[in-house]
Amino acid sequence: MKRATIVFLVLVALLLLGIIGVVISSRSGKEEAKSELAEIEVPVVVDEVKLGDIEDVIELYGYIEPSSEVNVISKVSGKLIRNVVEEGDEVRKDQVIAYVNQDIPGVKFRHYPVESPVRGVVAKLLFDPGAMVSPQFPIATVVNIDKVRVKTSVIEKDYARLRLGQLARVYNDAYPGKWFKGKLIKIAPVLDQLSHTAEVEIEIENPGHLLRPGMFVRIELVVDKHQKVPIVPKTAVLKRLGKNIIYVV
Repeated sequence: MKRATIVFLVLVALLLLGIIGVVISSRSGKEEAKSELAEIEVPVVVDEVKLGDIEDVIELYGYIEPSSEVNVISKVSGKLIRNVVEEGDEVRKDQVIAYVNQDIPGVKFRHYPVESPVRGVVAKLLFDPGAMVSPQFPIATVVNIDKVRVKTSVIEKDYARLRLGQLARVYNDAYPGKWFKGKLIKIAPVLDQLSHTAEVEIEIENPGHLLRPGMFVRIELVVDKHQKVPIVPKTAVLKRLGKNIIYVV
């Protein structure tokens, strides 16, 4: 046998021995890694499943509006002499809020009193003293905020869950930790074709007039209640492939 052939065979044998060594080393490393992983202990927190009551709520947002709004007008034309009240004042029904001087040359009239037709809060005074007023233009706006309302929208998939009278908890950042009691009083009979939403209206008790028109609020509308059902902490619920799951030990 030629010397070159012998050298070639020796090199091939060495190469094969090297490959076998690498494979054996790799398998040994994997088995060691598996052994180490098998020995890792993961601490878990367990809790007891308890019976309790839970609610299904729809979260909504909107702005406070008065339960009613009335424009106050002067029944006569003339010059506004003075406003008796200021914006934000509470007024009684038939309380005088302004005086108007009928402006007819050669005739002297007593100042005509302009009265509020309802009880409420003066939201706006629309003219300053000296301005000319007439029955065609309101001189003030009075609102009733003993109860207030919120108009907002519910998406199509929640529409069938709505019922008149459902409880609404209303929150405002001005009163942290406090909520106001309300109820669902109107449900639109049709949905908007573009947004696929339906307008709803919620009426809210407003003791002390704490909620004012224009305030932004968050609403929890309670659409269902489940009593004495198994409940677990929210942190124990995991989402896998679009489903909620929990581990039981």
